[in-house]
Amino acid sequence: MKEKNTIYITEEVFKKAMEYIEASAPLECSLLCEVSEISKKHVIDKCFLPKQTRSSAQTIIKEGTDALLEEQGATLSKIKCWIHSHPGFSTTPSGPDEGMFKEMQGEDHDLFIKYVGYEQAKQTTT
Repeated sequence: MKEKNTIYITEEVFKKAMEYIEASAPLECSLLCEVSEISKKHVIDKCFLPKQTRSSAQTIIKEGTDALLEEQGATLSKIKCWIHSHPGFSTTPSGPDEGMFKEMQGEDHDLFIKYVGYEQAKQTTT
């Protein structure tokens, strides 16, 4: 039987990701994260904002992102997580999301994590 992966996200990365996602709403946002393996547990422990084109329906990570990530201190071989927002709607990945994920995962990774989150639209009741 195949062993299940245990995945954790540090509080610091979670807060940083939520700040980026909330600041970018109503546009989608993508983040790339480093994943460390500690005692057979996968820990999402660093988060980076790549160059991207954003709209309310998609985000496209641009060419040249690797150099920018390295400037931010990323270890490219540890980038194994994509965090992506869907502000105000479902956390189900779209067709383009699945295509982006497959492109990022490539052949090099035995593990690559995707996380699609969303922020509820703020409503005022009078």
